[in-house]
Amino acid sequence: MNRTLVRLTLLAQLWLCSPLQSADDGLDSFERTIRPLLSRHCWSCHSLQTGKAEGGLRLDDRQSWLQGGDSGPAVVPGNIHDSLLLKAVRKSDPHLQMPPNGSLAAEQLTAIEHWISAGAPAPDGRLSGPQDNPADPVAGRSHWAWQTLTAPAIPQVTRHDWPRSPIDAFVLAELEARGLQPAEDAAPEIVLRRIAYQLTGLPPAPELVQRLRTGQLQTILPSIVDELLASREAAEHWARHWLDLARYADSNGLDENFLFREAWRYRNWVIDAFHENLPFDRFLLQQIAGDLLPWQTIEQRDRQRIAAGFLVVGPKVLLGVDPERQKMDIADEQLDTVCRAVLGQT
Repeated sequence: MNRTLVRLTLLAQLWLCSPLQSADDGLDSFERTIRPLLSRHCWSCHSLQTGKAEGGLRLDDRQSWLQGGDSGPAVVPGNIHDSLLLKAVRKSDPHLQMPPNGSLAAEQLTAIEHWISAGAPAPDGRLSGPQDNPADPVAGRSHWAWQTLTAPAIPQVTRHDWPRSPIDAFVLAELEARGLQPAEDAAPEIVLRRIAYQLTGLPPAPELVQRLRTGQLQTILPSIVDELLASREAAEHWARHWLDLARYADSNGLDENFLFREAWRYRNWVIDAFHENLPFDRFLLQQIAGDLLPWQTIEQRDRQRIAAGFLVVGPKVLLGVDPERQKMDIADEQLDTVCRAVLGQT
């Protein structure tokens, strides 16, 4: 009797727990794959947030896609054949195709199919997108910055002789779509001036202008560009952009504004790195961990330690009564800077 009771209890627990666990897995899968997909490809035309419900269909809450739009239910849980959403994204029906621009990848179609086959689990209520809650990490996955890089198809243009690179084709396609024509090529002196300002932040030297006048633009310009890129002025100009990201200054700012007497060494290291064309991976590694890297000579050791000034410069609270909090505040500021400079995070 006791054994029978135990068996029945275990069976009851298994029967009760299995669906709950399966539901949790289904919701997790929805959050990881389906919601970002809907947010990116569907909600611009089918959500309360945008005020659009094309075809009478909304896809930003479970009840709406179960009810469907003018053509019927968008999602029939467990039935991939009657789910119009899957038919639309597969584009198997010429009168029912989503999204209007482009097509979903094969793995995305498979994910939707598996989701519907599993019963189309989703939270109740209206789903939020990145615009509703920017801090939502799930909705944020649909942001363009987190999508896999793909090579878009090069658009067809009328003037096949104008594009000199694939980028030119995109520019020309947009111009032609607006009924516009590209401007004529600039004069050689203007081209040189633009390049000089772009690479060095300075006007071209008179001798460069003279060299340009004595030769053909297409033959002499590449060598001039190489010279400008190799110049100290170009290194200073472009190092400035990185120094802005590194929050470089000669003092720590804030109320006390302590002077960093040796900060210039880090500034010069960055300029030298650009001038010497230091590989980007080493450029980052030496700044983040230069004081921990192995070294062969004292000079190498010192230069790597100077590079780690990236973590030292910037606004830091250097006065306080709580040393542990001060340490954590400095670490937080360093992590924030690394993420902003390297990952583009804010």
